[in-house]
Amino acid sequence: TRERVVKRFEDLYYFKMLDDFVFLLADPRFASVDFAVVRDHVPELRNLTAEELRDALKRNKNDVAAAHYKTPNVKNVLSYIEDGNETWADELSDSTAESSSHPDVDIENIGEPKSNEKQMDDVETANLLKELRLAFLDMVKASFESQVEKGELDSREDGGVLYFDLIQSCDFAADRVVRGDELAGWEATAIPDVAWIDKVDLKVRRRLHPKADEYKKGDRSTSAHFRQLRFDVYRALSFIAAHRRAQERFSKETLEGPEVGDEIVAIAKRVLLESDRQVTMAEDLIRSMDREDVCVLVSHLFCVILLNKVAREAERLQANGILHEKEARKYLDKV
Repeated sequence: TRERVVKRFEDLYYFKMLDDFVFLLADPRFASVDFAVVRDHVPELRNLTAEELRDALKRNKNDVAAAHYKTPNVKNVLSYIEDGNETWADELSDSTAESSSHPDVDIENIGEPKSNEKQMDDVETANLLKELRLAFLDMVKASFESQVEKGELDSREDGGVLYFDLIQSCDFAADRVVRGDELAGWEATAIPDVAWIDKVDLKVRRRLHPKADEYKKGDRSTSAHFRQLRFDVYRALSFIAAHRRAQERFSKETLEGPEVGDEIVAIAKRVLLESDRQVTMAEDLIRSMDREDVCVLVSHLFCVILLNKVAREAERLQANGILHEKEARKYLDKV
């Protein structure tokens, strides 16, 4: 019957949500996530049991390749769950194969290029450095696009300003690389003030919803300061994640293999070091903010990503004819 089909999806919906929930808890971006905030925005998790969390941790550890496994941070969650036990959580989360985001290169210990690496007078070497920098920026841009596809970055939020800002930062950095400069990009993501976002957002919303009075008036329920803070936190988190993923891919493609020459290794390490400097600037911005504000915003982003992942599954099942539009809408409306 139809009820059984819908019930089956609801069971899978919750099952997948738990898997995505644990997987996101392993993401360094969400180390400070507040489960109290998550429960408010994702009602399905309010009655999460210790057994359900334990099973989800087991599945995560079994499903994720050992080389890419990261320990989910569940300690904050356990304090809200009856019979939550840090001992079994630590045992299930522990992995001797846990790796960094770029396991083959310890960026922190690369240090400055040696004197012979700094001598880029040779045209061929300089061109190789430029091409590797441009290749890295292409990977960063692809990471931003991947965030959109995975529901981690909303290309429509605030009139698309954040998404456009991040993509444009790659173009800005590429222009500088062509002129002979090192990797940049972080400073290009900054905007003058949140009022500029409002103007763009208002124009887009008026075009999409011309009869909506709230958009015509341009009212906002939150302060300009907090909206600016949200934009800065979200752009920093997205920027950091894009560079970390690009670092992992770049290191695999340039530093692995039996025929990698010393020159390519030296230049690739230099590019990774330049990327890490950009990441440090983004991290410094977050560290300069009020910790409670950052915690709330990080937790909100966590909820958005989690709900987006489940909503995409509902869209897929609707497209395949398994769910009717009205049935799928129930889950899409949650986002």
